[in-house]
Formats: sequence, structure tokens, C-alpha cells
Amino acid sequence: MKEEKKLMEYAVRLLAGRRYHSAEIRKKLRGRTDDFELAENIIEKLKSYRYLDDAEYIRLYIADRLLLKPQGRRLIKNKLRQKNISSDEVDKQMDLMENREYEMASLAAQKKIKSLKNESPQKRKEKLYRFLVSRGFENGAIVNAVKTHFDPLQNQ
Repeated sequence: MKEEKKLMEYAVRLLAGRRYHSAEIRKKLRGRTDDFELAENIIEKLKSYRYLDDAEYIRLYIADRLLLKPQGRRLIKNKLRQKNISSDEVDKQMDLMENREYEMASLAAQKKIKSLKNESPQKRKEKLYRFLVSRGFENGAIVNAVKTHFDPLQNQ
């Protein structure tokens, strides 16, 4: 009982700092105890208290990545998979989000253009393309974003 109380306090302290997915909390609890059932009971309690909401965590994570630092679906999915979040959960939430791949790629390209002013036109196009690939955008969205933003670059 004492161990359960200590683990529950630890989990609540973690959640007071930021949002976590149950997979992340599970990993942290498993680092503190060998009792798998105890860790699962704590996670269930946290969910019943609504301290943990996996669907909400994924929705907010995706929204942050789209608004703060535009990234493509592929990169967002990979980052969530690295956190041990199942692909099915991620796919379900990604489908609920509006498909705005081109819009996000265009926004990211617009921000990057400012740093490419001193490059030759060919170099600008190559760097812009590589930048968008590194952000995890799909190829079709990248091509369209580069076409849209490359013509204004040539006039600078």
C-alpha cells in the first residue's frame, strides 16, 4: 500500500508538470517498480480521475506540431511512435485532424525563404526542398509548396 501511494504521488507530480500519454507514464512507473499490475492500476486510476487522456494528448501534440513548427504527417507519426504510442491510436487522431499537408508545407516554406535570400536560385530551390523533406511532408505537398514559393524567390 505504501509503494502504491508513493508511485501515485510520483505520477501526479509528473502530470502536474506537463501532459503525458499513458505509455510514457507506464514506462516511468516501470522504472520505479517491478510490479506490472500495480503500475497498471495506477494508470487506470489516473484515467478515471481524468488526469490521463490519451486521445486528448495525441490531439494536442498534433495541433502543437502543426501550429508552432509546421511538420508533416510522417514526421509527427514517427515522433509519436518513438514515445511508444500505438500506430492505430495515432492514425485515428490523424484522420480526425483536417488534412492540411500542403497548407503546412507552404507555411514552413514561407518561413524558410527568408533565410535563403543570399543563395543562387538553384540552391534556394534545393535547400527549400530538403528542408521540407526533413520536416516530414509528403512529396506532393513539397512539390506544390516549392512551386508556389519559388517564383517569388527569383524576383528577389
